Amino acid sequence: MSWSHRRRLQRQVRRGTPELDEDPTLLVETARQAVGQRWLAVLIAGLAVVSVGQVFLGFASFHAVVGVVLVVVWVVLIVLVLRGARQGEAFLRANPDLGGR
Repeated sequence: MSWSHRRRLQRQVRRGTPELDEDPTLLVETARQAVGQRWLAVLIAGLAVVSVGQVFLGFASFHAVVGVVLVVVWVVLIVLVLRGARQGEAFLRANPDLGGR
């Protein structure tokens, strides 16, 4: 499947508006994949803790800046993963006729 088609499927799941000509099986699978990736938030949180730990191991202003930047990146990723999972669940609840249950 092409990247543009994957992005189009993800966009439809995020917005909760399936297009009429889209394959319902692919939409449901895309939504389930988004829900199934929720566990990544725990992994990313672990990476954030490691980033903070690196700052304390060899404290220097450079390490502090890199640590802060990494923590900000990890927090943004956690928010995006959890939001995607929530949107996938909402899509499956809103479209039970597509086979989401």
